[in-house]
Amino acid sequence: MLSERLLFRKINENDQAFIFRGLSDPEVILYYGIYYTTYEETKIQMDWYAENESSGIGDYFLICSKPDFEEIGVCGLYHISTQHRKAEIGYWLIPNFQGKGYMTEVLQTLLPYWQKKFNLHRIEAEIEPPNVASQKLLLKNGFELEGRKKDAEIKNGEFISLDFYARILD
Repeated sequence: MLSERLLFRKINENDQAFIFRGLSDPEVILYYGIYYTTYEETKIQMDWYAENESSGIGDYFLICSKPDFEEIGVCGLYHISTQHRKAEIGYWLIPNFQGKGYMTEVLQTLLPYWQKKFNLHRIEAEIEPPNVASQKLLLKNGFELEGRKKDAEIKNGEFISLDFYARILD
C-alpha cells in the first residue's frame, strides 16, 4: 500500500532489528507503553504481532519512506472487535521523522483501509497526558477526547493516567 511519501508493508520476522531500534529508543518509548533493552527481548513483540495477526485481532504495518524504502515507524490496530466494530490504534516513528506530517499521512491512508477491511465504526487511542504531539495528531485527524483514566497503568514503578480518544468512522 502506498501514500504520497510512504510505503506500508506488513511486519514480518525479518523486521525484529528495526522494531528493537524503535522500541529501545528513549525518545520513541517516552510515551509508549512498551520498551525492550535487548534485541532478544524484542522477540516478545514480534510474537505478539504474529499472534494478533493470525487470530484476527491485530493488523500491523511497517512504515517506509519513499523512494528509498527507509524504515521509519509502525502503525497498527489491536483489540479488533468485529462484534462491536471497533479497534484500538498504536503508532510510533523514529525521532528524526517525527513532527514532519508523516503520521497524519499514515492515518489518512490506513484509517479508510481499516474501516473497509474490518467494517469498523470506531477507532480508539489511549495516550499519556504529557504526549502533546499525539494529542494534536489525533485531534487533527478527527479524534475526540472522551476522558481520562486516572492511575490506569504502572510505568517505571509509578501510576500514570491515560487520556482516551476516539473517532467515529461512519
